[in-house]
Amino acid sequence: MDKLRTAPLPLRRKLLLTALAGAAFFLVGLAAIFFSLDTVTALLSGILAIGLAFKTAELYRLIITGHYTDIDGICIAITQTPLRKYRNVRIIDSQERERTLVLPRQDKIEVGRRYRFYFKSSAHKSPAQVQTGSSFIDESLPTDGFLGLEAASDYSNIDTVR
Repeated sequence: MDKLRTAPLPLRRKLLLTALAGAAFFLVGLAAIFFSLDTVTALLSGILAIGLAFKTAELYRLIITGHYTDIDGICIAITQTPLRKYRNVRIIDSQERERTLVLPRQDKIEVGRRYRFYFKSSAHKSPAQVQTGSSFIDESLPTDGFLGLEAASDYSNIDTVR
């Protein structure tokens, strides 16, 4: 339980929200059975609740065993491709290496700010180093390995244009 308390906030938040979504689908299924006798809705919400329970268990195991890694760096560029769910984010890490990460579009990221990105350990190499040349393959490889991000401190006064 100590490892769960000391885990990074984005990972704990993702675990909690996944568990709450699973519980909500389970309650919707129960309500569908008791109030309207709708078996199709109950079955579908039950399937979703079971799937989210497995996802919650996987996230819990990942946090407890520490099989995640973080990449810390300052965002220097964001490239958005129209009609895609993902965008390329270029960062400079603490060893002055430039990395390109493929991240979901819904996360708020600003150029010039320091962020810490969390990935599954097995997917650590995918978002930061693998570039196949095909934009479709590059964007689909790391999507399962991204766990979350957190803003560290503001470096907006640093000139990041090269």
